[in-house]
Amino acid sequence: MPGTSEKLPNTRTTKPYASMSYQVSPGVIGDRPNEGQTPKQGKHAWYKNLAYGTNSSLNPFFYGFTALHKPIQKTYQTDAISANAQLSSTHFEKR
Repeated sequence: MPGTSEKLPNTRTTKPYASMSYQVSPGVIGDRPNEGQTPKQGKHAWYKNLAYGTNSSLNPFFYGFTALHKPIQKTYQTDAISANAQLSSTHFEKR
């Protein structure tokens, strides 16, 4: 995501940044965080033991969703764990 250094809500990430996601299955329904909010920590964490690299953090705007279909038997829970990696101007200057 290019742009000036505006801060994303509820994060420490500012533009520019790169967003990456890992699709997981089956989707975890219980204790799912609300979009834009930080997941619970500790015993009732959504996914436990997640670790993020240097200059990266949880992307609180991408947790997956329930894909509603007809018939209902084809409805399924999508799920993802997403992280944003902070970029700097040097990412765009080097070749």
